[in-house]
Amino acid sequence: MWRFNYFFIFLLFPIFCFSQSTYSLKSDVYLITSANDSKSKEWANYTYNQFEQQSLEKNIIYSTSVENASYKDAKKNNGIYLVLDPNLAYDYCIEKTSTKISLKVKNEKTSKWIINQLLAVLSKTDHRFSSHNLLPAIIDFKTDCINFDFSYREPHFYYNLQKNNAAILNTNNVETDWGLWGHNLHKIITKKPPTLYAEVNHKRLPQQFCFSSVSLYQQTLNYIVNNYGNGKKVTYRFMIMPNDNKLVCTCKHCLSLGNTTSNATPAVTYFIKKLAERFPNHHFFTSAYLTTKTPPKEKLTKNIGVMISTIELPKGIALNEQQTPSRNFIKQVNAWKEKTENIYLWDYAANFDDYLTPIPVLYALQEQLRFFKKFAIKGVFLNANGYDYASFDDLKTFISAALMLNTEVNIDNLIKAFFQKEYPENHALLTNYYLSLEKNFKAKRKKYPLYGGIREILNTYLDATAFTQFYKDLEKIIPKTTGNEKEKLKKLFTALSYTRLQIGYALEDKPLGFLIKNNTQTTIKPRTKQWLASLKAYKNYPELKNYKEADGALPVYCEAWETNLLNTPYKNFLINTKIELLSEADESFKTTRLLNNGILGFASDYHQGWYINSIGNMVLKFTTLTLQQAKTIKLRFLMHEKHKFYPPKKIELYIDDVLKESKLKENLIIENGVAIYTINLNFSGTENVKLKFIQKELGKSSIACDEIQIF
Repeated sequence: MWRFNYFFIFLLFPIFCFSQSTYSLKSDVYLITSANDSKSKEWANYTYNQFEQQSLEKNIIYSTSVENASYKDAKKNNGIYLVLDPNLAYDYCIEKTSTKISLKVKNEKTSKWIINQLLAVLSKTDHRFSSHNLLPAIIDFKTDCINFDFSYREPHFYYNLQKNNAAILNTNNVETDWGLWGHNLHKIITKKPPTLYAEVNHKRLPQQFCFSSVSLYQQTLNYIVNNYGNGKKVTYRFMIMPNDNKLVCTCKHCLSLGNTTSNATPAVTYFIKKLAERFPNHHFFTSAYLTTKTPPKEKLTKNIGVMISTIELPKGIALNEQQTPSRNFIKQVNAWKEKTENIYLWDYAANFDDYLTPIPVLYALQEQLRFFKKFAIKGVFLNANGYDYASFDDLKTFISAALMLNTEVNIDNLIKAFFQKEYPENHALLTNYYLSLEKNFKAKRKKYPLYGGIREILNTYLDATAFTQFYKDLEKIIPKTTGNEKEKLKKLFTALSYTRLQIGYALEDKPLGFLIKNNTQTTIKPRTKQWLASLKAYKNYPELKNYKEADGALPVYCEAWETNLLNTPYKNFLINTKIELLSEADESFKTTRLLNNGILGFASDYHQGWYINSIGNMVLKFTTLTLQQAKTIKLRFLMHEKHKFYPPKKIELYIDDVLKESKLKENLIIENGVAIYTINLNFSGTENVKLKFIQKELGKSSIACDEIQIF
């Protein structure tokens, strides 16, 4: 049976000052009292310690143990009290009268959060309290009873993962709230009998599990018992997902449960139900993904839920029920709602190919969270930069956490309050730039790419001119800034130096570019080395090691700049010659400029300088009338098996429409992930050249060429 725990915080108000339904919480002294049960005393001690830590003056905070004249006088006054009631119908309630404000909360987590909210509000009027480690309050203590819009709230930014921040923000955290997360079931397995694995076409395959396996169940059970107990003291969540592939076990037992060659839901559900029955105080989640996309036939128990991905929904714009992706999403949610009330979303708030370039996600996030709320979604895991630093990471964590509590918060006001609090010396610069990012992007009504390079970024959410001015302004103010704010801005500037390099790379020889073109030769502008030197300060920040989710190591990126672009002038007789595409083009590659812009691509990143063709054989043609002295063609192709980039299996070279050369893959040289073909040829007396790149016969393979160099 639930036990009622009451704890009261009495704050003394000799005079109450009302102004537009709010008033000052300032008092001469503050008395903290609690009921006699252990839980209440524990929370009273916590609150007393919090007030003491924030207090700049002695003898203004009292607890029940302080039996003196001030305490006795304090008891005669009305004030504020808080009640902790696990059976409260709301997450918190505020009741205000002319002499008293009453706070009731449902759980200890919200108790800690609301105390921080109280101290943040109090410090604004009572300057005897410091607010140096408090974020701005998002509630105003008006009379109301509130349920948070989502019960599970995780903004998966770096800032949220730092110690104590989840408690301050009232958010969740994969490191503390989950005993098992993602596709990590394999990590808890120690014994590996053959029957542990899926039977596919009468063979046991270690790439997938058999979810009717007795060994798999027993090992999972032991892992939970040994590491997380039965859940009576602390409740944890466990994600039970098949490995990330489309293999399904079709052993005799799994087939009897209902498995098919493409649907693992029956066996996975059987497995989860056994765990949920064994651990009624823990919560277990499946996923609507690949082989478990189909809901089970039976109703699930109260401690079982599902995680649904929103990856098919456009990001950066408001959702409505008329959009095809939205209709499909609603249909999926409704199908699962028939089986469980516990529907969590795996949502997104980042460009996973560029963490460091500022991306405006907050306005659209508010719109989309409102949309999700309409369909009674219980929880949101907002996937972002996670364990890596991102520009404005702290701001986005704060605002997205507030939005998950209340989708109707005023974003602009909170942005201003956050920068005023966290960056007091330079809040105006930061506020103006970030708000302009959000407002300008919203006006475009475009979705942003979840995986996009700098050219897509410049076409959607980033204004190169505005960013460059902000970058310059930031560089100027950092030397004048002091303390922790200076350190935070130095880290931000380091990250933004990546963006400055990217803009320079994309804009080539334009005013904001990095390049100087002189007929058939290119060199770099001197300031490019300054941007790179600024980025290399990433070495000072352990969390600033990657610029994207996968294969984004900054040391590799910096080395590519130094190796490919900074060392020597680059010559290519083809730079000013038009290259005609005779075959079909991919959507983002209608022009062939990347093939002779004088800039080599980065082997570590297919967004960086590569002209991509995924449709079929690629055919190019260009005049040789200005190339009469040339003797050599050099072609570079990206090799990246993970993303299915391969060099052509064959290259045909035609001069004046006559086949002259046919190069096979055996003729290439491979250097650091780049395949290089070199063709020696006399261009004297010729009129044109046609190149035909014949693609490998592999499913969804692509050709990526960065430069056709002629010299």
